[in-house]
Order: sequence, then C-alpha cells, then structure tokens
Amino acid sequence: MAAVLSSTYLGAGAAGIQLDNGDTRIYYQDADGAIYQIGGMGSPVSGTKYSPGLKALLVPADKVRVNTPLAVTAWGGFNEIRLYYIDRNNQIHELCYGFAGNFVPGALDNMNYKAAPNSGLLYAFSTPQGGRVGFQSADAPGVITEAQILQGGSWSTAKLA
Repeated sequence: MAAVLSSTYLGAGAAGIQLDNGDTRIYYQDADGAIYQIGGMGSPVSGTKYSPGLKALLVPADKVRVNTPLAVTAWGGFNEIRLYYIDRNNQIHELCYGFAGNFVPGALDNMNYKAAPNSGLLYAFSTPQGGRVGFQSADAPGVITEAQILQGGSWSTAKLA
C-alpha cells in the first residue's frame, strides 16, 4: 500500500483491533484529513496485503479535527465495533458498526462532550456492562474524564483523580 499519511502536519492518528483468528481492522486519518478503515487477515509482516480496494471512507475531512486521536473497541468480536474521534469543534464522536449495518453515529454524539483543544488523549474499551471512553475534557483539562455507557444506553462521566 502506498503512503497515505500526511507529512504536512505533525502526527497521524490511528487505532486498530484484531481478533484471535487474525481478522484485523485499522482506522486512520489519511493525508486528505478524512478517517478511513482498512482490513485484512493478519499482519503485513506475515504477508497480509492491505490493498486500496479494502479502504473505506468513514468520516469526511470536513467533519474531523486535524490530528484527531482515534480510539476503537469491539464488543462480541466484530459483532459491534465502536470508533471514537474528535471533530473540528472539539466534540467527541462515536461511530457504531453492528446490528444497524454500516457505521452509524452512536449515542455518545448526543452528549456533546468536548475535548480540550489540541488534546491527543482518547481511549476506549468494552466491559461486560458496556463501554468506557477516556478523554481530556475542555472543562477539566488537568485530569482524565471518563464517560461510561450505562444500562439502557445512557452516558455518565466522572473525573479520574
């Protein structure tokens, strides 16, 4: 695969997941500023080819902050994938893939959580009870804020001290 990462601004965000069987998805911000997904079975080091034909546009450049951090988690294997990124207004967004089919906006979008400007902190993981997303919030940039999805699909936040 040819180089697709920008060399005109500092950094390039990426996140990836892999199942035990080697099925892999990598999410990254391309040189055009958009977020893409590529996939394959296994590692490029072991010979897996990640061809341009497997590249899928997920979020157009005008909806993404330059140098956005990315975080991804999978629930129940690849049955449900959740991808997190920051937009140009520093709002944290969630894309969900699974029962609804292609990637669709997640419930976190409605919470209007704001990241600190230029923050590179963003993480996500799943738990048996749901999911958790950590970020550096605009209202408390000195600590990590963590949002958690609760029973019934509502979100709540707490500060890590």
